[in-house]
Amino acid sequence: MIFNNQYKPKIIEEDRAKYYESNNYVKPFIYDYVVNNSREKSYFNSLDYTNSQKSSKTVYDITDTITNDKLKFLGTTANHLKSQIEQRSKIRDYHIKDLDSMILECDTGVMNLEPWPMFTNQFVEKKRGDLKNTIQRLEFEKKQEVLNCWKDQSSLYKELLKTLGEYKNVQRRSKMLRGGY
Repeated sequence: MIFNNQYKPKIIEEDRAKYYESNNYVKPFIYDYVVNNSREKSYFNSLDYTNSQKSSKTVYDITDTITNDKLKFLGTTANHLKSQIEQRSKIRDYHIKDLDSMILECDTGVMNLEPWPMFTNQFVEKKRGDLKNTIQRLEFEKKQEVLNCWKDQSSLYKELLKTLGEYKNVQRRSKMLRGGY
């Protein structure tokens, strides 16, 4: 059943909606075919016909079907990798902040021992040496944390660039299949 502009005044939108609901039809898909300067509508999509000789399936539909799932998957993967990089940076910042506060506490302890003259009390010297060793160990841990974060992030960045490259390739293929070079 095909309706064109000459039947338009006779069809009321409410009647159409009631007809679809009572007969369990899917709401019609409107095709834009220009025939005799009228806009035709096919109300039975499963039959998929109009007065026009053109096919309703286009290259765009086929291309989109082929590439949409791949593009969605690659986009989701890229977003996941980006969030992993951000999370690793947050973890690094948290650990660095924690190490800095420990270093500050040890520096404060060394400053509190400054009024004691050097080599006058072996307990004070032992405490001073322990605090300085702890500061050196914490500084080393801080450097290791930055290095480990860099290693983690560099592998994530490598995967991200690979995923984005695949994403662009799929987009190019899709564009080529559509006819746009």
